[in-house]
Amino acid sequence: MKLEEINKLIDKFFAGETTVQEELQLKSWIQSGNFSDEMQAVKSYFEAMDSLGKDSPDESFDEVLMDLIKRDEPVRSKRVWIYSLTAVAAAVALLLAVWMGTGLLKPKEVYGTVNDPEIAFAETKKLLFVVSEKMNNGLAPAKIIVNAIEESVIKAGEAGKINEVLQKAGTIRKLEKVNKYFKPLKKAATQHGNS
Repeated sequence: MKLEEINKLIDKFFAGETTVQEELQLKSWIQSGNFSDEMQAVKSYFEAMDSLGKDSPDESFDEVLMDLIKRDEPVRSKRVWIYSLTAVAAAVALLLAVWMGTGLLKPKEVYGTVNDPEIAFAETKKLLFVVSEKMNNGLAPAKIIVNAIEESVIKAGEAGKINEVLQKAGTIRKLEKVNKYFKPLKKAATQHGNS
């Protein structure tokens, strides 16, 4: 067999399109040992497949398997139940020991707790005053920046007013130009009216 035919046959085999006769040809070619190092992986594959076929289960395997499936007995044995119950009992005993020994669920009075409502109110007021001072100190730089921005906005508003004044001045200049053209007409009208 030529190498090209063998490569096509191998591709056909892995695609699942070979006949039994073609598979026997491929197997005999591999057993002959006339192949390159590149085909070593294919040889290893066929050798593995041959070894799998040798270890097939005997005919009684199906019967034994069906008997195990049909059994009504639960798979768990008594030992498993005993171990499970022992584990649960140990966990409960451990929790009870921790609860009794440490007083975990007893309410404890926290250090610094005040029972008198008037004193508690006064302390809360002091604390809130301290928090307020610290917040005001922290916000002081932000207030400076906000004030600077407000001043800039006010100045920008004033610049807008200046722009309006300049526009009005531009209108006045236009009127002055028109007035220039009317001066000769005034003179003519006054001279014509006097004569």
